[in-house]
Amino acid sequence: MKSLTAILIIVGIIFCSCQHAHTKTEIEAAIQRYDLLFKSMNIDAISKMFTPDGKLGDIARGRDSIKKFLLSFVNVKFLSQHSTKFIELKGDSATQTGTFLQCYVVNEKDTSCVKGSFKIKWRWLKGEGWKIKEMGGKLM
Repeated sequence: MKSLTAILIIVGIIFCSCQHAHTKTEIEAAIQRYDLLFKSMNIDAISKMFTPDGKLGDIARGRDSIKKFLLSFVNVKFLSQHSTKFIELKGDSATQTGTFLQCYVVNEKDTSCVKGSFKIKWRWLKGEGWKIKEMGGKLM
């Protein structure tokens, strides 16, 4: 009985030590990647930054729906996408809040900038990395 208990404890220790300990730096890298993809409007890659059932505000749910929504921005060229953030990390999920500033040109003539706040719920998907489960925000 004691040897069975010892084996279970050893297996538990090995299992726990094999799990990847996530860091806030991973989330920071993921949002920086998102910002770069958004600036270049790489719609395929942006939609793949979301979980398969990811949610973009009340506008779109799921990668295909998000991709379809982003395709409506054909006459928009983003000049900059910057964000500041606070990250709370718990195991394989994280919540990121902060502010953003986006500047863009519409129809190659009208330049605008908007700022606002955002909240992103991230999930770690094995084999895919950090993905956006839910993203929302509001303009200031």
